[in-house]
Amino acid sequence: MRYAHLVKTSYFIVLVVLVTTGCSGMKAGYRHGLTERDVRGQVLNAQSGPGKDRLEVEMEYDPTIRNFVGAQASPPDYIYTQDRHDVQLIYLKDARIVYFQRGSLMPNSKATVTDGIPEPLESLLSETAHKKSDQAMKACWNVNAFDGEKLNICTTCCSASVTCSTTCSPADETESASKGKS
Repeated sequence: MRYAHLVKTSYFIVLVVLVTTGCSGMKAGYRHGLTERDVRGQVLNAQSGPGKDRLEVEMEYDPTIRNFVGAQASPPDYIYTQDRHDVQLIYLKDARIVYFQRGSLMPNSKATVTDGIPEPLESLLSETAHKKSDQAMKACWNVNAFDGEKLNICTTCCSASVTCSTTCSPADETESASKGKS
C-alpha cells in the first residue's frame, strides 16, 4: 500500500516538473499570438513603449531573433511586425534592415539582412517626421526573403502615420515587372 502511494506521488512530481518546464514555451507562444494583432502593420520604436514590449515578446518566442539581437552591439531602433510570421528589425545607426520569416508550425525564423536604409524610410522615422502631420509622405523598401530555395522580393510601404503593408512576389516576377516599367 505504501509503495502505491509513493509511485503516485512520484508520478505527480514528474507531471508537475514537465508541465512547468513545458509551459514557458507555451506561454511565449500564447503571448506572441495574443498580442500580435495589437501591433500588426505598425513600425514601432523598439527602444521604448509598445515597440520595446513587442521586441521582448518576439525574442522570447523566436530563438533566431533572440540570438541575433543578443549578438548585436545595440538593440534595433524600430520593429515592424508584418504578421505572426514576418518581422523586420530596423537598425538606423547601422543602416540595415533584418527580415525574419517563420513557417507556420515552428517559432524558429530565417533572417535576411538588407544593407542600407532607403532615404524616404529614414525621413519617415526621424523625429521631425513624427512632429509633422504630412499624410502624403510615403516610404517603401525591399527586402529579400527565401521560400525554401526560391528568392522572393518583399516590398513594404509605410505612410507618415507609420502604418505599413507588405507584399512579396518571386524575384523573377519582380524583375520582369520593373523591366516593363522602364
